[in-house]
Amino acid sequence: MVGAQKVRYYALPELNRKPLISRKEPVNINKMLKDYPLPIYKGTPVLYLFKPELAPQTDVFTFWESLSSDDNTRINKITLKTPTFGSVTLNTPMSITDVLALYKEEFENGNTLFDSYSTYYSHLLGEPNRSLKTLNWYMSDGLWYGKLSAGQELINEKGKINFTNLNSKPNRL
Repeated sequence: MVGAQKVRYYALPELNRKPLISRKEPVNINKMLKDYPLPIYKGTPVLYLFKPELAPQTDVFTFWESLSSDDNTRINKITLKTPTFGSVTLNTPMSITDVLALYKEEFENGNTLFDSYSTYYSHLLGEPNRSLKTLNWYMSDGLWYGKLSAGQELINEKGKINFTNLNSKPNRL
């Protein structure tokens, strides 16, 4: 599942309610991310890996976990413009097969995909179990990746929404 949410930025009144922002380099307060597509992989929404034209094509800023005991709010600058997306450099868009491999890696090992920049930063700071694999509290039996074997049925139980990718050739008559 890849989120396709549009990027939204904080309005100035919302930012004024936050603690003092602390950063040595200049911050464009008009580019403070509020909403963005999920999940996050290496500092970028997965959506932009295979659809880079949907990225804002600019540097954006996100709130960073507090790293000290002062009351300042730390922020992080993230590049989301071709060819750099977070810490990923792409000369060509990632294939869907490569994107699915990220989900498989998360499904099998964790620590690959994150449900927010906040959990991604927590992971970078060494906090364990912050990725989608371990944060499925909002999807009690949810899976972001899985396999459906031949002959197996996909049944909607308890109102769950299942997403499938059928990679097959169409029937030809």
